Amino acid sequence: MTLTYLAEIHPKPEFFEQAESAVRAVITQTRQEEGCLEFTFFADAKRERLYILETWTDMAAFDFHHAQDYILSVM
Repeated sequence: MTLTYLAEIHPKPEFFEQAESAVRAVITQTRQEEGCLEFTFFADAKRERLYILETWTDMAAFDFHHAQDYILSVM
């Protein structure tokens, strides 16, 4: 069973660009992970919120992703 998650991130205004850069830095690596079916990142028009839409083949793939050092470093 596939898993789809939508993460909504509310960085403080002074940290918005830093948070955006951190997420953008993990996109390519994440999309290459086994079990990743989708990893889409976008910001709202007001640049107040960041969103990550991710779909995984199963919970094991999702858990593996969140255990990676490059992901832990941006959480």
